[in-house]
Amino acid sequence: MLSLQLSDEPEHHMYEVDRDLKANKKDSAAHNLRKAIVFLRIDAANATGDARNSLELAGDDLLAMTHRIEQGTEIRTVDLEYAFARAEHAMAENYCACAKESWGHKQARPTGYRMRAASAAIERSAKWSGKELDAAVQASVDDTRRLGAALVEENDYVVDEIGEGIAALGNGIFSVGRCIER
Repeated sequence: MLSLQLSDEPEHHMYEVDRDLKANKKDSAAHNLRKAIVFLRIDAANATGDARNSLELAGDDLLAMTHRIEQGTEIRTVDLEYAFARAEHAMAENYCACAKESWGHKQARPTGYRMRAASAAIERSAKWSGKELDAAVQASVDDTRRLGAALVEENDYVVDEIGEGIAALGNGIFSVGRCIER
């Protein structure tokens, strides 16, 4: 569960990078970007399949940005924001895959935590990319967050809704991913 407690850490450091670059604090920005990369690498080490691949690619993108910052190369805001959007998308993919796996093992609370983390990450991905979630994706995110909360709080839930919610969220993550592809 520690990884879930740290699920907001990369986002925190990405906001710090954005703030530091706006204040022309390049050393601090590079330092915060490296911190975000560490969290992505930890998640990647524990992930499998496509989620692992996406996390590794996102980490590589951020590392390339770090090198550019350290070399004094100008970085366009849109490039940085899209790199952050791809990182958040990779985290959403991973959390969704973990939720599916947890649900397969009938682990209600871990499934709920991961569903909520995936929902938050996909919203942040859209935000960084400057795009709004379409109505269907937003509805699936909202439903997934509600179902995740029911699992975490051990409230009543319908078993079929959980699997459907995870699947709908996965479709939403895929949809957002098409918008932020390289």
